[in-house]
Amino acid sequence: MSYETDFVQWTREQAALLRALDPSPTGLDADNLAEEIEALGRIEISNMSRHFKIEVPDFPAQCPLTVEQLVDEDFDFPGAIKRLESRDV
Repeated sequence: MSYETDFVQWTREQAALLRALDPSPTGLDADNLAEEIEALGRIEISNMSRHFKIEVPDFPAQCPLTVEQLVDEDFDFPGAIKRLESRDV
């Protein structure tokens, strides 16, 4: 994936590549750099959702899930559903 075509996916891929590096020869803080790069992708998702004023009809205001979580390809939907179902609403 390229930076120009899918920035969010690019940030995820770059973070994974950084985490796969051996930081010992260079002292590179790969984990924190990877987290910062992933954060840029999350910020982009947040900005896009505000820009396009994405609204989900009948989305409960008290729902603990964010738009960022809902569009994250790694989000654990089955786990979130189980947690939400077990809550006293």
